[in-house]
Amino acid sequence: MVRIEVAGDATGETRRADVDALRQALADSGIEHRELMLVRKSMDAGREALGVFELMNQVGRDWAPIIVAYLVGRRGRKVTVTVGDKSITAESKKEVEELLDVVDRLH
Repeated sequence: MVRIEVAGDATGETRRADVDALRQALADSGIEHRELMLVRKSMDAGREALGVFELMNQVGRDWAPIIVAYLVGRRGRKVTVTVGDKSITAESKKEVEELLDVVDRLH
């Protein structure tokens, strides 16, 4: 399983926009995923996106271009990508590519 988490110091509306953009990019690419949400006890409090996505049935690197495109469009933003027990927090295409080398060695 591949786990992607929006990291970094963005808060409020900026963070929500980042999470929404990553969610939309995954959906547009047809990558099956589930999103972890914080659900409040109060009925009218709703739920809050945590910015954590688990990609379902992902083998290889189909998800990588989405992460690279997400980072390129958001200078200074970070994502933490975990594959198995290997994890990297990346803020550039180069750092995502380093993780891909690890992914390739796992398969």
